[in-house]
Parts: sequence; C-alpha cells; structure tokens
Amino acid sequence: MACHHIKTEKSNIILCCPNIYKFPHNGTDYYFEWPKTGCPIPVRKRDLEIRKTIPPGFWDAVAVFADLTDENKQQYLIAD
Repeated sequence: MACHHIKTEKSNIILCCPNIYKFPHNGTDYYFEWPKTGCPIPVRKRDLEIRKTIPPGFWDAVAVFADLTDENKQQYLIAD
C-alpha cells in the first residue's frame, strides 16, 4: 500500500491507496488492486477503476499470484 504525505500550510494529509498489479496468467492480463487489509479486487485496464464483474479465470490468477514471493510480486506492480 502506498501512502503519500501532503503538507499544506494548515495541515498534514496522509493519502493511502492500494497497490495495483498487472499479472499475466494463461494468456490473459489481469488487473487488480490488493489492499493490505482486504482481498484482491479486479480493476478495468482503461482507467484502473473497480470492475462490476469478475473476469473468467481471475481467482485462478490470484491464487498463482498469491504464491509468489513479495519480491516477485513487485515486478507486476503498476501503481502504488
């Protein structure tokens, strides 16, 4: 999870966002965010907004991704 510190004249703001990954699996690229305190959520490729549907094969891809080391997961990180 990426946290950005924003200092203004009157306050300090901390904005935290989940990491977003692009993970190829079985010939398909899956885009998803994975907050540290929750489960993975599929996002749309065009704008990285949350999808309304779960794409076919998503949970299989997540299972493979979850077995990767933290170091290997970093290579699929596209937004933090």
